[in-house]
Amino acid sequence: MRTIDELSEQQEQQITADPGLLLVTFLVINGWKFDEILRRYTFSDHQLIQHLATLDHIKLIELLPNNRFSLMVSPHFGWRKTALSRSCSVKNYRRISRQPLHR
Repeated sequence: MRTIDELSEQQEQQITADPGLLLVTFLVINGWKFDEILRRYTFSDHQLIQHLATLDHIKLIELLPNNRFSLMVSPHFGWRKTALSRSCSVKNYRRISRQPLHR
């Protein structure tokens, strides 16, 4: 299985355009499981599955049966180093942090 060391600009733009997707991406990369995300955050099953399907489509994970997934990023994965990347991530993090996502 091929793993990703860094997001493409297109992948990053897609992820950072949606605060929920950005959060799910961060959690998945950091080892959170489906049920853990649902217990901690206010996503519905459907919303979380949609986010995971997006990550599957852009090849960051492989969706598996029973709401499981396999991470397709390398242990050396890093976010892009561009100024646009940092500003988008910080801007979206600030938007996320103001939303009532915690249970």
